[in-house]
Amino acid sequence: MPIHTNGHTHNVPYLHQLMSDNPIWMHPQTAKAHGLKMGDTFYVENGISKEKATVFITEGIRPDTLFAYMGFGRDAPSLKRAHGKGLNPSKLLSLRSAPVCGSMITNVGVKITKV
Repeated sequence: MPIHTNGHTHNVPYLHQLMSDNPIWMHPQTAKAHGLKMGDTFYVENGISKEKATVFITEGIRPDTLFAYMGFGRDAPSLKRAHGKGLNPSKLLSLRSAPVCGSMITNVGVKITKV
């Protein structure tokens, strides 16, 4: 993303004004199947966590895929601008590593529930 560098720039005033949240990208077919409209709030959950998010509907993503920029949903109250803004996708990731290469598994399945 051209505005933020991971989670290190979300509290910078100007950059925060440009992008202060990270709605989850969702294909129109998927959104319709879950009764969601642009900007609606919903939960994504798996066996690891349940997180609240808003939806950004776009044909620029596959119907079987969701996407969210990383670095949001900070739990540090001292980061006045970034604290609690957006979804922290990391909370949905397993601590397991891939058996072949040992890298972190960053693709996980989730359940979508409208709020």
